[in-house]
Amino acid sequence: MSNSGAPAAALKVAPLVLTDFFKSMPGTRLHFYEGLQTFAVDNLRTGMLDLAICPVFSPISEREFVVTPLFDTSLKVVARKDSPYDQVSSLEELQEARWVNIVSGASVSPLINEAYLSKGLPAPKKVVECYSFSSALPLVLKSDMLGLFPDEWVSVPGISADLSILSIDDLPVNRLNLIYRRDQPLTPIAQHMATLILRLAEL
Repeated sequence: MSNSGAPAAALKVAPLVLTDFFKSMPGTRLHFYEGLQTFAVDNLRTGMLDLAICPVFSPISEREFVVTPLFDTSLKVVARKDSPYDQVSSLEELQEARWVNIVSGASVSPLINEAYLSKGLPAPKKVVECYSFSSALPLVLKSDMLGLFPDEWVSVPGISADLSILSIDDLPVNRLNLIYRRDQPLTPIAQHMATLILRLAEL
């Protein structure tokens, strides 16, 4: 069975769901890919993926896919400890900052641009695109670059101690959705996984 998930899904969904999943299906081989919407949709179409958990940044055909909202995850603007931006409290003060943007599974997250545009500010031009969270985090920790990361990641012990969370409000919502093909029934294994994910979202 193959799933994909946005970085936030790896902490918010996968650990809780997989514990119950492997209790009932201990022999299942599971492939979990990191990816955002474009990666998920493309690979659901080809049949490489059974399910995907990710934000929806652009419209998805309801004829082709079932899309079920799961959770809203909060986002934080983060910098390294003792960064020049430690005391900043508005995006207006960050117009010359350099950002790390997560390009997960070849899908670009638009959330940094949305944060600026929603306040009537031009989108930042100084952006480094990283193709996974694991490469984005060290760039923030070891430089003056900024990141817009899910709260679940920046709250992890061992990471949070080295990060400063900037006091910036009214950031975009990062909503995770469960996505699968409408025209192809889920296998029993994938259906069980989907049931566990939806049950978790109801808690």
